[in-house]
Amino acid sequence: MKPARLHQHWRKELASRVAAAGKLLHKRHPLSAKEVHDLRVALRRARLLASVGCHSIGKSKTKSFRDRAHALLDLLSPIRDCDVALHWLNKTGSPVEVVAELQARRASLWHAVKHRIRSARSKLEIRAKSDHHKKLADRLERKMANAVNRCQATVENQRQFSVAELHALRRVLRRWRYLYELQLKNRKQRHDPALKLLIKVQDSLGALQNTEAILEQLKPLGRTKALHEVRAKLKRSYDRLHREALHQIKLLPYGA
Repeated sequence: MKPARLHQHWRKELASRVAAAGKLLHKRHPLSAKEVHDLRVALRRARLLASVGCHSIGKSKTKSFRDRAHALLDLLSPIRDCDVALHWLNKTGSPVEVVAELQARRASLWHAVKHRIRSARSKLEIRAKSDHHKKLADRLERKMANAVNRCQATVENQRQFSVAELHALRRVLRRWRYLYELQLKNRKQRHDPALKLLIKVQDSLGALQNTEAILEQLKPLGRTKALHEVRAKLKRSYDRLHREALHQIKLLPYGA
């Protein structure tokens, strides 16, 4: 994609992600699990897009925007973890009392942060100039190369991975995926083999992280027989997902 076309595409994507986040932040009701997920995705993508195009936005404005988006992501993270746990518990037919307790916690978490979340909606405005085409293209290329090299070095230099290392790898991989997508026209994204593989590996690492988040959500609920069975099922799932993730990361498309 030529620099001028890339810059136009970047501006459109940034505006779209910021608008999507703003629309969700203006909702009066407590955000659903899907809405929380969509808001987090919009914020993460917008943060990265702003970083790539900082020359067209201004470095101080970019930093301010990224800091505000990051603060929102921190507020939403405990709610998201609770949503992940609730989804899994409902899908697996877990005891209703466990589900009810987590639902009550989720409502409490939302109540504690809703005013801070809604107050942020007027602070996420950002405007990009229509210049610095070449700088954006060069910066995108550097960031892509950095993400690819970090993933490759991490995988090649490690024989065993701690949970923290796998989480860190997933964050870099997600950045790689988002940057790679930015270079593709929308109609090509559905069929690009490298992108499909990046998404598959990201999903594998995400499933592992979700399982860990669910186990953390269950810790404060006590040690009843029902919870013991739920935890045992989760730990078996975690072991399987861990093996799958270690296999998937070996398939990353470094030559894409």
